[in-house]
Amino acid sequence: MFAAMKTRLGLALLSGVLLVAVGAPAAQAQGPELKVSVVHALKKPGPKDPALSRVQGKLEKTFAGYKSFKELAKHQFTLGKGGPATLKLPNKKDATFDYKGKNGTTHKVAMTIGKNTFNLAIPEKRLFFQAGLKHEGGILVLALYLK
Repeated sequence: MFAAMKTRLGLALLSGVLLVAVGAPAAQAQGPELKVSVVHALKKPGPKDPALSRVQGKLEKTFAGYKSFKELAKHQFTLGKGGPATLKLPNKKDATFDYKGKNGTTHKVAMTIGKNTFNLAIPEKRLFFQAGLKHEGGILVLALYLK
């Protein structure tokens, strides 16, 4: 009698464990950490922004027609496959970042500003610039870094 009860109890516990393992929703996969620096680039010379000291040279080289750069805002998000991260830009538009997955060391991110969506392939642990939005006599540059 005890052997039969032990067997039934063992089967009941095993069934419960299987139901929990199979029936429980999987935790949403998290993507990388995204750091965004919103930079205002102007064609007229101006003072160097100490907040941009680490990337000043890259900005000057990449945006050779622009002479001054000022960091307007800094944001940090953990991207998730199911939920986009949104930030308010100084030009009153929203930038939304929707994580689409990873391919080797490159991450796929859909960035939407207004009605425009850009499918970005952002390298891991390397600075990536997205620019072009006009703002107060210059442009906005989004300096993106994924880790």
